[in-house]
Amino acid sequence: MLRKIITDNYSVSEQISLDDVDTLAKSGVTLIICNRPDGEEEGQLPFADIAAYAKEKDIRAEHIPFVGGQMAESDVEAFKAAIQNAKNIHAYCRTGNRSGQIWQAAQ
Repeated sequence: MLRKIITDNYSVSEQISLDDVDTLAKSGVTLIICNRPDGEEEGQLPFADIAAYAKEKDIRAEHIPFVGGQMAESDVEAFKAAIQNAKNIHAYCRTGNRSGQIWQAAQ
């Protein structure tokens, strides 16, 4: 995982693995947000697998999927609600781009 730090409490990356969830847990992440639709790419780890493993690590996981270039206002509103009161957030998508764009849109 190539983790890009956006702010002191928000980072983004490409698709994560279960090992990456371990790494994020060790770094204090309390919320993982997936901005990828399931099945976007062959072999992609489903969000449910990430969410279940994150829960074992006491990390909340939210799925706010949207296709690149098709972010809707409802996605931004769901994102704002998800990050409210979150202390250390990591979001991912295919490249990290969408997760950066939704952060900017929510500001």
